[in-house]
Amino acid sequence: MDPRDQLIGQGMIEASSKTIDGIKLRPFSYGSLQIAYLLGLTMFTGNGDNLSEIEHQRQIATFVWMQSAPLEDVVAAVTNNTAGQAALLYSLNIDFSNLPNMLAEIERIGAQVAANEVRVESKHKSTSEDEPPGKS
Repeated sequence: MDPRDQLIGQGMIEASSKTIDGIKLRPFSYGSLQIAYLLGLTMFTGNGDNLSEIEHQRQIATFVWMQSAPLEDVVAAVTNNTAGQAALLYSLNIDFSNLPNMLAEIERIGAQVAANEVRVESKHKSTSEDEPPGKS
């Protein structure tokens, strides 16, 4: 089986929460991906390669918060623009010893998200940079 197909298949059958070092994480869903976009979590939405250390840590803490805090609290914080503060407060209770397992889970989910990406390209390529591609 193709590695991409295997990642997609694993993502489809994971419908239950996962507990990592005492922190219960909800399965990563389409809604999780929407929240990741809203909160600028480029580790999941792309372009997360050249992050500063502080931004990398912010995204890890925000991910753990958004996947483990009560769902109603997450939605409220995202809609009233207090998610950054909520994630920071939540992260004060995460031990350093939990980070390696959390990072492994984040990398696994990131690979599944990337495997599920669908890119649409025009069948009609433009002949120059100034000319838009033809109809698909």
